[in-house]
Amino acid sequence: MVVFQNYSLLPWLTVRQNIALAVDEVMSHLPAKERHDIVEQHIDLVKLRHAADKPPGQLSGGMKQRVSIARALAIRPKLLLLDEPFGALDALTRSGLQDQLMQIAQAHQLTCMMVTHDVDEALLLSDRIVMLTNGPESYVGQILDVPFVRPRQRLEVVNHPNYYALRSEIVYFLNQQKKAKQRKAKQTVAIARNGLEKVNLELGFVPLTDCAPLVVAKEMGFFQKHGLEEVTLSREPSWKAIAEGITTKRLDAAQMVAAMPLALTLGMGAKRRLRW
Repeated sequence: MVVFQNYSLLPWLTVRQNIALAVDEVMSHLPAKERHDIVEQHIDLVKLRHAADKPPGQLSGGMKQRVSIARALAIRPKLLLLDEPFGALDALTRSGLQDQLMQIAQAHQLTCMMVTHDVDEALLLSDRIVMLTNGPESYVGQILDVPFVRPRQRLEVVNHPNYYALRSEIVYFLNQQKKAKQRKAKQTVAIARNGLEKVNLELGFVPLTDCAPLVVAKEMGFFQKHGLEEVTLSREPSWKAIAEGITTKRLDAAQMVAAMPLALTLGMGAKRRLRW
């Protein structure tokens, strides 16, 4: 079941009727009394008993979102898809619904997949955060496992010793994607000189000790000294990302383990062999 960002409630139906619409459609094999009990149970679950007979036009944004969550949960889904469900809400309403969603998911053992642009929301709600690169040909850039135990309390999460390290990791990735997008938008073409074929390079690296030559060369100005006008070091999350960057030509070059160039030349992980 899906919880949409814009609620997607039918405006001519009440809270009860919007939830019942999903229940009657999916659970038509159940007796009417049982379907009615499921609807009433989920109205109480999201604490909307006082608004059960009101249409969406008389509800606040947070209440509408609770209706959409109740409608989704009422059909007993095994997988709940949430498309930025709290993006348009004020901070107080959003925090309340986040806590409520965690409680409901824990109680009903739901698997939830949620799209969000909020770093703190991702850390609070998720067990695993999958970060995507820029589109249109977006791919999984990095996967971060969140170690906080459940059930979670907001203050305990924020005060966890790993919280700000994980947050910094996500923000760093997002900033790298922002810079990559800006560089792509410029698309400046430099005139090669000093006998060099190309003077603007994007070099990939994995943050290990053996990336030191690239980092030192960048910081000490060795690239510029030898005619390379703009060299960008792109931090990659894994060797797989390095291989993908080289084979798709997103990266001009990269720090690699010794066997990787040979493996890529032989066609590892690619539809065609790489020519060097």
